[in-house]
Amino acid sequence: MKSVSQWMLYVVMLLGGGLRAEAEPTALVFPPMTGSVVDAAQMLDSQTTVRLARLLRAHEQATGERVVVVTLADLQGTSIEEFGARLGDAWSLGPHGEDDSVLLVVYRDKRKVFMEVGAALKDRFNEAQASLIIDMLMTPEFDDNRFAVGIERGTRAVIAALGGQIPDYPEPTRQMSEYEEQASDDQVWLIAIVLTLIVLGIVIISIKRGAVARPARDRAADRNGALWRWRGFGQLVADRLVNEGSMALLNRDEQRQVAEAIDRVEQRTDAELVTVLAARADDYAYMPLIWAGLIGLLLPGTVNYCVQWLSADELMLAQMSTFIVVALVCRVSNVSALLVPLSVRRWRAGNLARRQFLEQNLHKTHDGTGILVFVSEAERYVEILVDHGIASRLHDDTWKAMVDVFTQQVRDGQTLQGFLGCIHACGELLADHVPVTHGRNELPNRLVVLG
Repeated sequence: MKSVSQWMLYVVMLLGGGLRAEAEPTALVFPPMTGSVVDAAQMLDSQTTVRLARLLRAHEQATGERVVVVTLADLQGTSIEEFGARLGDAWSLGPHGEDDSVLLVVYRDKRKVFMEVGAALKDRFNEAQASLIIDMLMTPEFDDNRFAVGIERGTRAVIAALGGQIPDYPEPTRQMSEYEEQASDDQVWLIAIVLTLIVLGIVIISIKRGAVARPARDRAADRNGALWRWRGFGQLVADRLVNEGSMALLNRDEQRQVAEAIDRVEQRTDAELVTVLAARADDYAYMPLIWAGLIGLLLPGTVNYCVQWLSADELMLAQMSTFIVVALVCRVSNVSALLVPLSVRRWRAGNLARRQFLEQNLHKTHDGTGILVFVSEAERYVEILVDHGIASRLHDDTWKAMVDVFTQQVRDGQTLQGFLGCIHACGELLADHVPVTHGRNELPNRLVVLG
């Protein structure tokens, strides 16, 4: 049976072996030292490798100091500092018995650089100089994937520093801190967002203005008071639409002819006939702003998405410049006339016709016998609207032929002839289906002209 002393001896040996195993560093596999340039990560082209080898060989022959450049693709789980220090020991740099060597280590994947400077050289080449070379000469080239250029510039700077010369550093520039860069980016994006919201606000307000645009005013009603009008980009659109062709609102004599035709019809029918002539259904002031806003926001962003040339602040400037240029171009009458789609013109004219049906009180006749003949010259739009008292007796298709003929006459600049012909045709139908039964005249028999 073993004595207590033997057991204690075994325990001490086991503990000592464990501690010794923990103290032993991980075994590393180093690349063979084939010369002053060991490109294990294949970061250098052949011409750069030859130039560096000649440079380092000449320096060693002239000074006895050895500079070795090595590139690594794998640090084998260690830090670049530890790997570089152990690599220097493994290669036994400093052949003259003094540690008079510099080991320049470059790790490819992380783009890291480490310099191990021998004790005999630290009075001429210290860690501060090494850090300056790495940060100002090597790292910027690595960021642009110019590894060979960065390594060569760094190596030449080390040789220059060992010779007491000042390396050719680039002009110092103030580098913003990470906080400053983030704050600057935030300011740019904040301005971009605010300007984008302003443009979108203009577009939305313009759209709403178009959806609830002020109704055209009755010229007869406007004679007793001033009528304020807003004139802007869109006014040119309206002017262009009104001036197309030979269209012009009817003069007083022509309006009198229309009123007399209405009198003749209402003597034969209970229907209350009202005629409305509008120069245009809308001023379309919102359309150029909508186009300028949409093009200003989308075009520069789309182009930059494809080419990636612009920074955030440059993109914002491009958007605002595009908005201004497009808005100015839209002021050209030939361009502005093309900005309003036909569907929008028809929708605005139809909307105005229905508003006029209500404003002229056609829905308030005693037997629901109101009938509106509406014309908007700029849009070349004609519509006949009837109340329930007439709609129950005449089908909607009854009015289609009249509308088609009248529309063509408006296009030909024969608005008066169109009104007189349409009123006469309506009278023939109404006399048969809504004959006169009373002598009431509930609504004025005149042409309502909207400017």
